[in-house]
Amino acid sequence: EKAEGEREDDANDTEEEEEKDQEAIRKSTKRKKGPASSGFYMSRRAIAGQKYVIYAKRKFAINANIKGRENLLWRDPLGVMCVYRPNTGKTGQELTTSELMTKYSLVASINDVLDYQQLNRDHKEFAERWNNIYDITSGFDKINNTLAPRKQRVGLVHGAVMHAFPALDLAVKGAARKADRTLKVVRVEIDGERIIGVKFPMDRVAELMDASKKLMEARSMATNFEVMQEKLEEVDVKVLKRATT
Repeated sequence: EKAEGEREDDANDTEEEEEKDQEAIRKSTKRKKGPASSGFYMSRRAIAGQKYVIYAKRKFAINANIKGRENLLWRDPLGVMCVYRPNTGKTGQELTTSELMTKYSLVASINDVLDYQQLNRDHKEFAERWNNIYDITSGFDKINNTLAPRKQRVGLVHGAVMHAFPALDLAVKGAARKADRTLKVVRVEIDGERIIGVKFPMDRVAELMDASKKLMEARSMATNFEVMQEKLEEVDVKVLKRATT
């Protein structure tokens, strides 16, 4: 009975703390009229044992020709903010001012920080968290299944790949990640050499070999298939330079 009473007291204390946190959040969001300030933010609650830091920037800028904040409220009533993280840079995630202020608290406005040295001096805890996340994500693997790495391994199929596009397209259809199911032409630089090719998920190589084999078999079985050789045209130097610089 005593243990059960203690558990009930702990549960009541937890509920009271959560209510206080929610009340503090509501007060902070009510005081904020219009969009949030561009600046550095820290999560209100710990996630996986630590608080996360971000830089949030207004998506729409204030028109200097119109006095006050009315012009921004008219263009952006929700106060949409773009999110930057120390390990991934700018993300595709956008938060409204209400969402941002509910999840994060403002550490310093961008107008109050002249340079990194000032941020490191006046907001040491924030700077240490930012630097720590940046350092531990320098590899290729996720950290604690929450922090995305700053590096990634990229597969590239290059050379004469136009005839193999059907096989490439077939091989990526079953990819686990949605982003890997779309073929993209990219340009990379390796040891000073620029290469143009098709970005391809490395874990789908076996599927690519199988699709290529099926494609070759289908083409070999095609009837009335004739090959016509055409004279190659001269390479346009200007076009080649534009593509490789």
